[in-house]
Amino acid sequence: MGQSPHILRSIARDSSLALILVGLAGPLWYLSTLVMARYYGAQVMGTFFIAWNLVRIISAVSQLGLDIGLLRFSAVLKAKGQAGGIKPLLWPAIGVITLVSTAAAAGLYYWRDWLALHFNAPYLPVVILFLAPSLPILAATSGFRETVRALGGIKSAVFQKNALVHLAFIAFLLILAYVGRDFFSRFGALGCAAFLSCVLNLGFLVFVLRYQTRGENAGAGQSSFRELFWYSLPLCLSSLLPAFAFIDRLILGYFAPPQEVAYYEVAAKMEMIITLPLLAVNSVIPPLVAQFYEYGNIANLEIIAQTTARWAYYMALPLTLLIILLAPQILGTFGADFTKARFALIVLSLAQLVNVASGSVAFILIMTGHQWKVASLRFITMAIAIALMIVLAKFYGFNGLACASALGIIGLNVFLGLAVWRYINIKAFARGVGWANISALLGVLVFFLSKPMIGPFGGAGLFLLTYLALVAKHIKQEIKMSYSSILGK
Repeated sequence: MGQSPHILRSIARDSSLALILVGLAGPLWYLSTLVMARYYGAQVMGTFFIAWNLVRIISAVSQLGLDIGLLRFSAVLKAKGQAGGIKPLLWPAIGVITLVSTAAAAGLYYWRDWLALHFNAPYLPVVILFLAPSLPILAATSGFRETVRALGGIKSAVFQKNALVHLAFIAFLLILAYVGRDFFSRFGALGCAAFLSCVLNLGFLVFVLRYQTRGENAGAGQSSFRELFWYSLPLCLSSLLPAFAFIDRLILGYFAPPQEVAYYEVAAKMEMIITLPLLAVNSVIPPLVAQFYEYGNIANLEIIAQTTARWAYYMALPLTLLIILLAPQILGTFGADFTKARFALIVLSLAQLVNVASGSVAFILIMTGHQWKVASLRFITMAIAIALMIVLAKFYGFNGLACASALGIIGLNVFLGLAVWRYINIKAFARGVGWANISALLGVLVFFLSKPMIGPFGGAGLFLLTYLALVAKHIKQEIKMSYSSILGK
């Protein structure tokens, strides 16, 4: 693959569209969580999230890394003009995922009473009754989504993951709130809404994939399922990263009542808004990384990695500071007690800013065949972080848990960044962002000076205007320089 004069422009266009779609996740999640907090209360909400996080963790492990393997193999096959070879890989992979996740769902259902006892959530079995069948559906959905993304269906994949999943859940939640009162308890209504949402999302992706692969010859590829399986196996450990994102809630649920899980869940979800720019970039570049590396184009791979990391950082920095500055007001919309999570929100937000600044390090390693390195680093980091979580959650509650989780996020990104430098000989993190940091600090100063006169939201508006005014010219020049670099000028 030679140099393409349109590659950064294409990435910018696709990433911008992906960012819009990913950006829908924030307000949609906010709306669904607000409905749960206001209508169902913190206890019901906390119990649901304990069960839902259990399902997501088990689902991530049950995929055996085959979803990410499908992403890489499908992208390479498409680049070689062998898209027809994807079907013989996809269907055995989905079969294995479904078999393993169904067995896991049966185990989750069987141990539901034991889990309720140890998580101090007496109504947990009611929620698990509906969420256990969701587990294999959720696992299969990930495999279909990554295949759709590799085949160029970035918009469909991002829409499903960040918009449709929330829209469907909110719709079913509202329907069951009015229609299902005589059939479900409050706990059962949440579980049923999540199950129906999973079914709808899987159906959407199956339809999109059938449209993408219509007319393709199933025997046209050169890769076998055996190759895919052995490539993906180490990614089974790598898939513990999604588990790492949710296991903190389960640890807290073991030491604290469901209400505190609800408080922490809101803080943990709010800080995820900071990662939206990185998620948008990660929706676009993994297939390109695999293709550039396949053809030995390491120079342009480094340009793309650093440029996209800078773009993401320029957007994530003001989001981080706005969340920190407006933390009391944001958390207060869910209820007065939710403001207890302010410290947790601040700590987690700063950790996610480091995550964005590190760039797409995990995907770069996975897409270049270094999946064992990713798996081992994630395993080591998670083991240390989980030990810290248990100790700090026991003695300091969700604030201590937030500190341990933040250290885990930062540590993992540092290790992955060093691995990219060592094994691929590129630096993937955001460089040259000093002016953005200065602009943000000046914006914070404007916020505190204006807040007494125009209130926190007015001050936040001035902060944002100050930041944008100071960095606009610099960003424009940076994009031109990056575009010239990839052209070799």
